[in-house]
Amino acid sequence: MIDLLDAIIDKFDADSGQGGLYDALGGRLYFDEAPQDPTFPYGAFKLVSDTHEATFTTGFENVLVQFDIFSEASGVSEAGEAEEDLWNLFDECALTIDNYTHVYMHRDFSTGPFRADDVWQVSTQYRVLAEKS
Repeated sequence: MIDLLDAIIDKFDADSGQGGLYDALGGRLYFDEAPQDPTFPYGAFKLVSDTHEATFTTGFENVLVQFDIFSEASGVSEAGEAEEDLWNLFDECALTIDNYTHVYMHRDFSTGPFRADDVWQVSTQYRVLAEKS
């Protein structure tokens, strides 16, 4: 669902200069995986699942999207604060998705913070429902 991916990036980019997630990550939000040797902090997001649902007259996409935020800062504050910025930007937000009418974006759950090899990570999953136009 390329239109949803574009809508997420557009929402993230529109946050630039607002003191939120875009600024906390320095504009570094990647689809699927970060480049080799990334600058910290950064975020990545991916589609976990995409289920097509239909009524007699309408088609829907029910999508699970996962966001991961990574930080090398000592302690968990940088990753945790960026996660709060993520929630402020995407919890129950309105997305503009080409070829679809956005119905909702609900936060399903979050995990972390946890550390592996001196990198802190927090993860949040959202359920997005969009009606085919």
